[in-house]
Amino acid sequence: MQRWISNSDFRWLGRWISRSGPSHSLSRWVFSDPEFQFKRRVASYKAYAVEGKVKGSVRRSFRWLKDKYSEVVYGFW
Repeated sequence: MQRWISNSDFRWLGRWISRSGPSHSLSRWVFSDPEFQFKRRVASYKAYAVEGKVKGSVRRSFRWLKDKYSEVVYGFW
C-alpha cells in the first residue's frame, strides 16, 4: 500500500520546534530523526518521478506537434 506524504505528516514538526524555543540542539535532533529523514527521502524520490513524467509528456507533445506539422506541410495523410 502506497501512502502519500501530506502536510499533516510534517505539522507535528512545526509544533514541536515552536515549543522547543530557540534551542538549536533540539531542532538538529529532529532533522536527524530517522523517520523524518525517511519521509524526506521518499518525498524527493516522488518529486523525481513526477519530474520524469512531466518531461516525457512534454517530449511526446512536442513530437506529436512535429508530426502534425509534417503531415500538414508535406501531405503525409
